Amino acid sequence: MQQGWTYFRIVALALVCAGLVAGIGWLGDELNVGPGHVPIWDPDGRGFWIAGFVLVLIVAAAYHRLDGVPQTESRGDQSFIDGKYAAELPIRWILPAGTVLSAVLLLGVYRGLTAISIAVVITLVGLLTGTVSRYLMISGQDAVRERARVVYTLVVHGVAFLSLSMIYIHKVRSLFSATAVLIVGVLLLLALTDGEDELFNRRLVYALVGGIMLGQVTWGLNYWQAAGWTGGAVLLVFFYLFGGLILTHLRRSVQPRDVLEYGSVSAVAFGIVVYSLFA
Repeated sequence: MQQGWTYFRIVALALVCAGLVAGIGWLGDELNVGPGHVPIWDPDGRGFWIAGFVLVLIVAAAYHRLDGVPQTESRGDQSFIDGKYAAELPIRWILPAGTVLSAVLLLGVYRGLTAISIAVVITLVGLLTGTVSRYLMISGQDAVRERARVVYTLVVHGVAFLSLSMIYIHKVRSLFSATAVLIVGVLLLLALTDGEDELFNRRLVYALVGGIMLGQVTWGLNYWQAAGWTGGAVLLVFFYLFGGLILTHLRRSVQPRDVLEYGSVSAVAFGIVVYSLFA
């Protein structure tokens, strides 16, 4: 009964958030929002961006309190899995908030019913798969937890790709775009390590280092005349590299073969992206 109620709340909350995202998309159409402006800082589309960021904060607060998914806390050699146990800093809100943020960023670039429909689908799929996979990753049996970890990781990378692409596509000054990528990168790298048996402070330090490096990559990309989606793909490659090494290091010490594995995959992906620019 308790599990059924948990799933009901997850679905209901996702549907409400998807409806609110549709409303944000309608507001964007009314205000004729488009890329090329710094959100809130520039007056163009300020009402849309304020409403969108307020929605992200509401979603973060709602999932922090209402999603019914247990919060975890790692203590080196032991993990506490209990919905009533307070963690060092609850982070279960990060992926839902990031999912809605990616939908809002998408609606800040693209207009029309098609864009709104895509944003709604992204919100529903991201919230449902992300929240359910996290629930099973923490509360399920070992085999279920492993499969749920794979799904959860894929959702985090999907949200990262969409968010980073939409930030880059605005082509605003590096002071704003690199800072935004840094913040989003830190939060999503932290979400990626959710459920890992390690102290939160250590996970936060690794996420900060990865976010800073993503910000530096963005600073360099702004001198490269790449399309928004291409720039997002490049940032995703580095997110994959940093995230993979962080997870490996948290589970065990990073070995040279790990650097070779993640580095080679990232190098191949980066080469494909660069080749696509000149093909």
